[in-house]
Order: sequence, then structure tokens, then C-alpha cells
Amino acid sequence: MLKLNPVGTRFVAIGGGTGSGKSTLAEAISDRLGAPIIRIDDYYRDQEHLPVPVRRAVNYDAPESVEHALLIAHLDRLASGRAIEKPIYDFTRDTRSPLTERVEAAPVVLIEGIFALCWAEVAARCATRIFVEAPAEVRFRRRLRRDVEVRGRDEHEVTTRFWRHVAPMHDRWVAPSRVLATRIVDGEQPIDRLLTLALAEMKTPSTVAAPMLPRLSSVLFA
Repeated sequence: MLKLNPVGTRFVAIGGGTGSGKSTLAEAISDRLGAPIIRIDDYYRDQEHLPVPVRRAVNYDAPESVEHALLIAHLDRLASGRAIEKPIYDFTRDTRSPLTERVEAAPVVLIEGIFALCWAEVAARCATRIFVEAPAEVRFRRRLRRDVEVRGRDEHEVTTRFWRHVAPMHDRWVAPSRVLATRIVDGEQPIDRLLTLALAEMKTPSTVAAPMLPRLSSVLFA
């Protein structure tokens, strides 16, 4: 079996494609349990030193855009019972905010993002690993609404980026990570149903065999 976090913290990974409903599910669990959410989006690399046009061209759906080592270090710090200063990513500026968010250690910590199940090192720390899936067209419509309304993107830019970059990266990196999930859920279901399924899954032990981890970490990324 996977080696799970031996301390008091139970990490719950919530992965899936952009617009699948994983953020909504994470927020519902957080509201119910009072659990903090570690959003992998906040760990995108700082780009303050780059010109704005270069920042806007960054492929956020590629794993190298995330500061993976910092994420792992922060998870281990939380697992040891210590607080972290989590970065905050500002998508309106395409770089990190100068501000951070203090996150205290807690009995349950949620890890949410498209790469939540991709890194073997993250999966090995999570007793529960949920993959939220939804058809590409559904995910596109949800992403379009979010990026235009929340992140200040242009509709044409979002549409082009999704079909040229996001969809291929999903097929290459995100979709294969579903094999590490302890539960796969349909992101088109009502949130109350998704919450019920997730809470039930959190009561069960991990079921993914350890030999899968080396294979995935080489097929996906370290």
C-alpha cells in the first residue's frame, strides 16, 4: 500500500481537468469540515522578472510551470504540525502576489489542482485521492466563464488557449493521473451528491498499490 502521512494530518488530493468541478468540491468539503485548501494554482512560479507579454504566453497547464519543490516542502511542514506562508498567485498580473496566506496545520488538509494526482510524491502523502471528471466541452464552458469574469482574460484568448494548449496538456498529463485516484466522480453531478461521495471516500483507507508510483513518476513527472 502507499505509505501515508504518519502524523495527525490527513491530506486529501482533489484533481481533475480545468473546469471539472474540483474547486467547487474542495470548497464544499472545506465548508463542511473547516479544512484549509492548498490550491496548486498558487504555486505557479513567480514571474515578476519577466515582461508582461512573456508572462501571458506561459503554459499554465504544463507541470514545469509549478514550483513543485516548494509545494512538497509546505506539505511536509503542515504534516509536522507547523504553519506555512502559502504563496498567492495573481492571475490578473500573471505572477505571484507580494502577499502570502498563513495556513495552520489541521487534521484534514485539502490539496486541489489539475496536478494534484500527477506527482507521485503528492499522491503518497494523501490517504484520499479524488479525481473529478467532466467532458471537454463542459470544462471549456466553465473555464471560459471563469477566465473572463475572474481573471480578466479575453474570450478569444481563452478559447484559443483551451483548444491549442489546455486540452492537449490535459490528455498528456492530467487524464493519466486518474489511475492514482481512490475515487473517480462525475463533475456534472449536483454538488451535494459530490460532497456525499467525497466524505464517504475519506472514511476509507487507501487502495492504490505502491508499485504503481515509480511507473507514474517516470511516465508523468518528478
